[in-house]
Amino acid sequence: MICTHYVMRLRQSRNSVSSRVLAFVSISTLISSLAISWIAIDSQRTALRVDLESRHPTALARRYERLQHWLSGQQTDLEQALAAREQWPLLALGLDEIQHPASRGLQIVDAAGAPVAGVLDPAPHRDTLARALPTLATPRELSGPEADIYATATPIGDSGFYLVSSVARAHAFAPARAVALRVLVADVCLVILFTLLAQRITRRILEPIHALSDGARRVSRGELDVRLDLPYPLGPSDEIGLLARTFESMLQRLRTNQREIERTNQQLRANNDELQQANQVLEQLSITDGLTKLHNHRYFQDLLVHESKRLERTGAPLSLMLIDLDDFKQLNDRYGHAAGDQVLSRLAELLNRAIRETDMLARYGGEEFVVLSSGTDLAGACVLAEKIRLTIEQSAFAIDDRVEPLQVTVSIGVALFRGCSKRMFRAADSALYRAKDQGKNCVIEAASEGA
Repeated sequence: MICTHYVMRLRQSRNSVSSRVLAFVSISTLISSLAISWIAIDSQRTALRVDLESRHPTALARRYERLQHWLSGQQTDLEQALAAREQWPLLALGLDEIQHPASRGLQIVDAAGAPVAGVLDPAPHRDTLARALPTLATPRELSGPEADIYATATPIGDSGFYLVSSVARAHAFAPARAVALRVLVADVCLVILFTLLAQRITRRILEPIHALSDGARRVSRGELDVRLDLPYPLGPSDEIGLLARTFESMLQRLRTNQREIERTNQQLRANNDELQQANQVLEQLSITDGLTKLHNHRYFQDLLVHESKRLERTGAPLSLMLIDLDDFKQLNDRYGHAAGDQVLSRLAELLNRAIRETDMLARYGGEEFVVLSSGTDLAGACVLAEKIRLTIEQSAFAIDDRVEPLQVTVSIGVALFRGCSKRMFRAADSALYRAKDQGKNCVIEAASEGA
């Protein structure tokens, strides 16, 4: 796990902008330094080669003249000295006398490259020198298994001998190697210097960008209390400073918008609560009778449908009572509609007290009320209906400021659910009319009529 984490961090670091910039600067500096170094070294080598090719033949000619002049002082000619082998030590002495201070080799060889006299031992490169003698009118680099020199030669009359001037290649290009070493050191210093400068510049550029990136990530997670922790102050004309100020302005607008949204949400929640309360009130009003505060006709019909479906599954008994106030029209005509409303309100209170908690009481319309008794058979419903009738009969109904309260009665029709809610209601309604016909203030069950 640790190795995987390290590899991932290394890969991320390698793919970062700073790493790419540093790699680009380092590689660019290295390539530029190598190119300049190659140009400098090649120029130095070219200059040394041109110096060898231009000055070496001239120096050889001057030495040839100086050798002849020296031999003439010894009362001998160069060709005569070559013909008289006993004078070769003399030639060797002359060659040693005119040897160049820069250690260029000077020697006399025959056409086979065999030495006649000289200050250098030509044995290591004799074969190479013998093959190259006819073409050494200008300096040439002689390379081979045993030779690595620059040489030029001039024939000595018709003697068949050559005067050869040579210099070791390593010695000739020693200045180029010194230049190459100095250039290499300079290249290393330049690469290190520019890499450090690039690292410092990229860090100065990328640290604010990293701070902005971290702030953006926190904002994306919903943290709007972000404060940019910039490593150093940024100027007004700095592009990153402009980006940071734009980011701060965006954060300020987001905070303002968030506060506005929170206030709007609070207002919406308050409005929603008020709306829900209003809906609850409206819903309650839609199923409540305004005068008696009982359930209304609509609620009764919905509950009757629901109970009918439930009884189809369970088979439990359900009874219905239709209650009608006797002589209500005469009461309205005699005492007025206001008094009639008071009687209905008082009747609703008495009915609500008389029924059980499991029963449902509703105002069906006008002076008619309905009671649904779940889990009650016809006999039990008749007992409850009789209780309701007696309660109403024995109660007094005070009307306004009348000294004597009114006495009212009710007629009740009772029916049992037998598979059809409409048939049950019609049976209860028929029983109610029968109670009216039998003198009112009584309870009639639909079963007695064969319903």
